[in-house]
Amino acid sequence: MTTPQVKDLVLRSPAGSSDTITFAWPLQIGHGQDKHDNGIDIIDAFKFVCDELPSISSAFEEINLNHIDTACYKNMTNLVDRFNKAVDSIVVLKKGTSLPAELLNKFAHPSLLRHILQLVYNAAVFDPDKLNQYEPFSPDVYGETSYELVQQMLKHVTVSKEDPFIDLGSGVGQVVLQMAGSFPLKTCVGIEKAYTPVRYAERMDVIFRQYMGWFGKRYCEYKLIKGDFLVDEHREKITSSTLDKHDNGIDIIDAFKFVCDELPSISSAFEEINLNHIDTACYKTMTKLVDRFNKAVDSIVVLKKGTSLHAELLNKFAHPSLLRHILQLVYNAAVFDPDKLNQYEPFSPDVYGETSYELVQQMLKHVTVSKEDPFIDLGSGVGQVSDVNLSENIDVDVHRCFQNETSMLVDASGRKHRCIDVCLIV
Repeated sequence: MTTPQVKDLVLRSPAGSSDTITFAWPLQIGHGQDKHDNGIDIIDAFKFVCDELPSISSAFEEINLNHIDTACYKNMTNLVDRFNKAVDSIVVLKKGTSLPAELLNKFAHPSLLRHILQLVYNAAVFDPDKLNQYEPFSPDVYGETSYELVQQMLKHVTVSKEDPFIDLGSGVGQVVLQMAGSFPLKTCVGIEKAYTPVRYAERMDVIFRQYMGWFGKRYCEYKLIKGDFLVDEHREKITSSTLDKHDNGIDIIDAFKFVCDELPSISSAFEEINLNHIDTACYKTMTKLVDRFNKAVDSIVVLKKGTSLHAELLNKFAHPSLLRHILQLVYNAAVFDPDKLNQYEPFSPDVYGETSYELVQQMLKHVTVSKEDPFIDLGSGVGQVSDVNLSENIDVDVHRCFQNETSMLVDASGRKHRCIDVCLIV
């Protein structure tokens, strides 16, 4: 008995694009933990398209897409045929209308972009285990940043169409593609030197463009470059990135908010102004804001002259959130070239690292301090840890703060000791 001939499943683009997506049969590929069902990817793609173009969902009215046997060739070809016919009818019906423009000029919804990137990864990275075949303790160690983690980070930054994005050590390029598919940035660049990730990144690039075209989704200009980001030819790309970009206007507004929390009477100066929607690049707007604040401060100082206002403010430790803001202001003003902190000899004892404010606060929850306690930070860097308040809830002072940023310590007997990077409450 002859085996029935099977053909690849070809999905036509709902955006009217010439791009098609092809899946070879069988749809179930891989083994063990790497086993994957492309049939589920096909069905999920249909669901996303139906959400974008509800008229296509009529092709599946009597079918429950959640209960399809993706291992049955007949079922899957029937499903794909229904989809393609519905797409053809929509494309013909909308020919000459604004349908393609509506689809092609939109960035994908985050859930759809996540689906597209997963499709791209599955198609491009056919042997993920090879990404982890590197020399132990070598600089070629490979790790991937999840889609969800990048989304979380993006909630804390503001980007514009003038901003470039650069990923140093970009691996297979998924973070670069995520940024390119999320925002109308000036450009997105990824630089990777390891052979295997670079090879997969080349496939990711081709397939990403194909899938985005198939779904009719927009993405900004991007490049995945094979090379070492430490060489001079990439210096300009790196220095033009948004990594060290900072808006002092936001610092000014945040300072105003903290003062208003401390002195509510000052907030009346901003009653008709939404401080969350200020154009910090507009000189007229910012000078008007500063003038309002200064006048309010002057009136408060005159009003409180001879009272305990100053003592109330000056004799208190800052709230942790305010102290964090102050330390960030100090760092921004003092450390004008953070890159110089990382210019050290590889594998030398001069390696520089900073301890975050949040980590120090976490550590302080596990110690008890009193005003008789000294504090010492050995290898104190730029000194930010010694400036942290040692209590969130009570006014506790330490007897003395020490910090040392030298390679050797000398004790009372004149003996030398190697300095280690550690904080001690003695």
